[in-house]
Amino acid sequence: MKVFYFQILMLFGFVIFSFYGCGRSKTLIELQETSPIITPRVKLLPPPTGEEAKAKIDAIQSQLIKQFGDIPQIRIFIQGKRKRLEKIPFTLDERIAYTEASLYLFPNPNTRQYLKQLKQWKAEGRKITFKYEKSK
Repeated sequence: MKVFYFQILMLFGFVIFSFYGCGRSKTLIELQETSPIITPRVKLLPPPTGEEAKAKIDAIQSQLIKQFGDIPQIRIFIQGKRKRLEKIPFTLDERIAYTEASLYLFPNPNTRQYLKQLKQWKAEGRKITFKYEKSK
């Protein structure tokens, strides 16, 4: 009989807690009106440039060769990384090759969709050059 009362008491407590919780929670609008805007204290570092960036690309290349072996996709991928670093424009064919290499090394549905779009542009005969702005 004690067990039965305990179960009813637990059920009653659960029902009360479910309806009332630990007090009334504020809505999102109330929180936005009463809470100060909190900005993160994370300082974003600028992207590496010059010798630091080249060293990073070389480290990526050696890691990829360890992981996959010396395959052509790694050479194409690293060549594309260097072109992006030096802000050298890509032709559509170069961008397709770079994206295919990226997709082979790092499978991703978004990359696959992007590659599909690039190939569609090539089939349509578009003349596209991918340029990267020089940093000031």
